[in-house]
Amino acid sequence: MLTTRDSISEYANIRKPYANNFQYPSLKFVRITVPRFLVGMHEVELATMTDQTKPHPPASLFRRLAALLYDSLLLLAVFFIATAVLLPFTHGEAIQPGNPLMATYLLFLSFFFYGWFWTHGGQTLGMRAWKLQIRNLRDGPLTWLQVLLRYMTAIPSALLGGAGYLWMLLDRRKLTWHDRYSETTILQLDENPYGRKRKAQ
Repeated sequence: MLTTRDSISEYANIRKPYANNFQYPSLKFVRITVPRFLVGMHEVELATMTDQTKPHPPASLFRRLAALLYDSLLLLAVFFIATAVLLPFTHGEAIQPGNPLMATYLLFLSFFFYGWFWTHGGQTLGMRAWKLQIRNLRDGPLTWLQVLLRYMTAIPSALLGGAGYLWMLLDRRKLTWHDRYSETTILQLDENPYGRKRKAQ
């Protein structure tokens, strides 16, 4: 039982290392008020184990595809900007369709677009809109090798009539081809991490 301000401060400080790390979903922080005769009515936040320890369910196929559509629109805007950046190097002339260098350029751009979001919070903007998050099936954060494996496998998953995505309807763990090959999964969250806290009324 906390009886001094120092002991409360010691427990409250454990919030800082974990508050911004999605690898610790079982921690939830609650605000309590301690009686005046103990610490002078100081409000502190304590990390407590809650029902967040319950595993999140796998994301549905519909939500995955909806998030992919959102991200595709955003990525299209990025491609327009990336193409405009190249115009000074082509003397203002449009790049011909089917140019292998341009295709490679956009492929790498797309890879780093998804890779950055996946390794920084596990959510693209489309995934945030649908409250999805990519997680590592192994211990530790997502690695760039897993990003590469997932990205390269997702291409045939989509191009082969979406077979890699439809596979999750038959898979016992609801995993797509690129989920399995990269040892990752996409979960449905109750709420997004890093959300803005509501101001006290």
